[in-house]
Amino acid sequence: MEQWKVEKIVSKLVHGEAISYKVRWEGYEAEDDTWEDPTALEQAQEAVRAYEEALGHSGLRGRRQADGSTFYGEPRGRLRR
Repeated sequence: MEQWKVEKIVSKLVHGEAISYKVRWEGYEAEDDTWEDPTALEQAQEAVRAYEEALGHSGLRGRRQADGSTFYGEPRGRLRR
């Protein structure tokens, strides 16, 4: 089975108890990003932890979507003071 390597997590979507992460794959461009369930990212826990840590430190707030889910973007350059 072929396995792709995660470059980084670029965003997160929370809908109730369900979480999905938008993944940038190593060697691919942004248009190739895919939404993945956390269970599909068991081999990429370092990337998930790095995203969650950066999100926590950034102060970035989620945006409520029309379907009731909450979208969190990429926490770049936004540090809480």
